[in-house]
Amino acid sequence: MTCKMPIFMVVSMSIFAAACTPDELLIDLPAANPNHEIDNGGGGGGNSENLELCGSNNCNQLNSVSAETTSGPSWEEWTLGTGFSGQGFTASYPGYVEFAIQSDKDFRVRFWLSSYESGYWEHDIPAVSWNGTNINTTIYSGDNQGGDGDDWVQRQTDILSAGSGTLRIQFEQNSSIYSRRLDEVEWWCFP
Repeated sequence: MTCKMPIFMVVSMSIFAAACTPDELLIDLPAANPNHEIDNGGGGGGNSENLELCGSNNCNQLNSVSAETTSGPSWEEWTLGTGFSGQGFTASYPGYVEFAIQSDKDFRVRFWLSSYESGYWEHDIPAVSWNGTNINTTIYSGDNQGGDGDDWVQRQTDILSAGSGTLRIQFEQNSSIYSRRLDEVEWWCFP
């Protein structure tokens, strides 16, 4: 027998649990919760696809990218600050950073970010596009929980076709975000 109950019935759980063994109790968490996001291929930092590093931007020079804040005071811009490894890009207001990428092979892009809302601690997941087309990203390493002492998470894109173009990482949320930090953008090619 499998006992299933919705989360809102937790109050009556002790009465309900008496009819089930501990192995039979299942509580389904909502899949949409970003703190329970499932990685789709990175394996938590592993390289199960045998990808090869074919390019990177260590985010130590703003003159190597196009970057702009899209709201806030006009003097607020992307700057260099503390990164995942050394320096990285940081902004206090929503905005984007664009990277020119060229690859002769299909590839994925991986990047480190830290951008969470004070008090809620869930990262603001940026919108990512390739040549103007939105693409999905998933967690490759770390988790989506900010404020837990390890505030960086590495995300990875869907597979992108060989060619050249512009990758845009856009932080859109305009609330009490602690900061928007971006570092170590790498593109990993299929052999």
